[in-house]
Amino acid sequence: MPSKIAGALLLAGSAGCIAYVRPVGAWSEPVELLLDQSSLTGVRLKIDCALADDDGQRTPQDDEECMKLRVTLGNTGARILLDEIPAEAQIAAPAVDAAMSPAEKVKAERALRDRAAKREKYPLVIGDAKTEKPDFKVTYTAFESASDHCGKSILLFLFTFGFGPCVEDIDAKAEITVTDTAKGAQITRPLATKIRRYLGVPALYLLCLDLSRPVNRKDFRRLAGEHLLQYLQNVVYSFAVRDRLAAERPPAVAAEGGAP
Repeated sequence: MPSKIAGALLLAGSAGCIAYVRPVGAWSEPVELLLDQSSLTGVRLKIDCALADDDGQRTPQDDEECMKLRVTLGNTGARILLDEIPAEAQIAAPAVDAAMSPAEKVKAERALRDRAAKREKYPLVIGDAKTEKPDFKVTYTAFESASDHCGKSILLFLFTFGFGPCVEDIDAKAEITVTDTAKGAQITRPLATKIRRYLGVPALYLLCLDLSRPVNRKDFRRLAGEHLLQYLQNVVYSFAVRDRLAAERPPAVAAEGGAP
């Protein structure tokens, strides 16, 4: 899941000479639920992101990456409630009429492409959080990452003036919480990533080696970012439709030994 939408998960390993990200847990290989723009039609979601420090204090992180999560969940057809609705998100789609002249049609189509470019960072269906109540609240929280600061390898790094590697291990954690505002039910799913970072001259060799691989670190992080977003989408969807899925579940066979 890289990008900052992984919050501390992936960005924690983006600095330094070279770093390798290893997803941990279910989010690394999310199930394909075949969701589309009708999967959560009519469901209102309020999505917030935060960064938690070691003292448990949470700072809102309403940034581009949080909007990316909103767009991903909005792709299921849910109505995404925003605290502030930007002007570019309210741009009306220009009409393209068959009766238009070729020049007018070209202008209208250009306006449509321009609108799409400005709207792509916003969910398809937007609501005002000041006037609408969400059916579900979604909170993505990234925690401060923990590092071993190269452990004993820092001595080798220092005494060899960087010719020996400094090998740093970083644990990055986050979580997603989904709350049913009507029933008060809630679920929380942990997200974890392990990052190994190399500093010093040996990192240059690893960097060259990485460039020769069919899937390099940049491609892997992009794929991991997609997996993270898909997993978060799956978690929210599964919780939002849990009652419907329970109702559709076949009744348990009462007779011991099964039905005849």
